[in-house]
Amino acid sequence: MVKYDRTKPKKLKSMLSVDFLRLFASPLLYVLIGVSFSLPVLILVMTTLNGGEESTLIFTSVWQSISSVSEEGATAMDITSMMNINLLFFLTSVLVGIFVSEEFKSGYAKNIFAIRHKKGEYVLSKILLLSFSGALTFIAYFLGAIVGGKIAGLSFELTNTSVTGLIFCMLSKIALLPLFSSIDLLISVFAKQKTWLSILGSLALSALLFPTIPMMTPLNSGIINLFLCLAGGIIFAFCGGLSSKFILDHTDIV
Repeated sequence: MVKYDRTKPKKLKSMLSVDFLRLFASPLLYVLIGVSFSLPVLILVMTTLNGGEESTLIFTSVWQSISSVSEEGATAMDITSMMNINLLFFLTSVLVGIFVSEEFKSGYAKNIFAIRHKKGEYVLSKILLLSFSGALTFIAYFLGAIVGGKIAGLSFELTNTSVTGLIFCMLSKIALLPLFSSIDLLISVFAKQKTWLSILGSLALSALLFPTIPMMTPLNSGIINLFLCLAGGIIFAFCGGLSSKFILDHTDIV
């Protein structure tokens, strides 16, 4: 009979607590949040100033910097789909690559495993932590888009969608973060101390998945979009987490 280990939740909670303390103490998080806020401001203001007549503007609505309505070509890789909030998935790759590789460089990861924590707890904690930090950058981008839209004088009208669709769109994108975080973590635990390899590998895989994001998270998203993104995030997080644990179990920590 397999006995339930009551210490596992406590160990995971302890790991999460330490990880969150390290995250909020890291300047990298605040730099990425600042970049996420500034990015839509710069994009909306600069493209409006250089756009000329209204008919030639790249962005005619603030919400185009979030996503496109599916009927208006959300599946097409046009300029607006390349210069919107989906760029933050690449920022997540940078965060994961730097954050995880620093743990292997400093010896923190080795100490964690040597003291008490198991590799599965380490992987799960990192996926939850990095998904949370990614969500913060998405919120910062959303606020930056509102500020940038105000400065640029763009329309805030929701065409062919609603506030509900916008909310589901944002939630669907955030629901995809465990998917990208688990993939980025897999590359990072493979690369370990090689930060450049972690970042480049994560960016390459993110680029392969990038075209599917507009299709799964259009501006007129609904409960189905959120469900599919949640399901995909959970499945990929589980498979990616197991793969990361396998690598940690069968390779040297340093």
